[in-house]
Amino acid sequence: MLLRIPALLACAFVMQFLGACGKTGATRAASTPVVGSSPLPDLDNQRSVAAPSEGSVRVAAGSSVEVEIAWTLDSDGESEGEFKIANMVADVKGTDGGVAITANSHVVLIVREASKSGVHSRLVLGLQSISAGSKSFRSDDSSDMATLVLEEDGSRGASHRSVHLEKQSRIIFKLLRPIQAH
Repeated sequence: MLLRIPALLACAFVMQFLGACGKTGATRAASTPVVGSSPLPDLDNQRSVAAPSEGSVRVAAGSSVEVEIAWTLDSDGESEGEFKIANMVADVKGTDGGVAITANSHVVLIVREASKSGVHSRLVLGLQSISAGSKSFRSDDSSDMATLVLEEDGSRGASHRSVHLEKQSRIIFKLLRPIQAH
């Protein structure tokens, strides 16, 4: 279903104009990007994206959210405020112990910062929302659910001139606060 991606982009666009973006500063995440080699899940295969169980579905702060990006990401070429779509790699458990968010759920990321100061490059990504079937997850106060800071020191050589992740790279976010299905 090709209608899911435009709907996510429209949701992210509306969230930005309602003031949901830019409320949180960059914080250093304890996460490290993981480069994966598995194929990107099929965005059109909606049968593999199951909706979370009925009722109030919550995910605790500190939970890991591993996503696979569908683009090459480089701090030299990204624009602040740009939205990116990714897919969940693994299920995420809810506070009740059951699966709250299934693998292959769609994720909206935002580029919070893409900068270079001397030989140091920095890329900050915010986790905006997750769409799992008919449920949408976001933080209770509409700010980023998680922030990932990636830095590179160009003095270590030419291969370190910018933060660079290849298409289908996997990155792990840690939720800053609890999230709930809306």
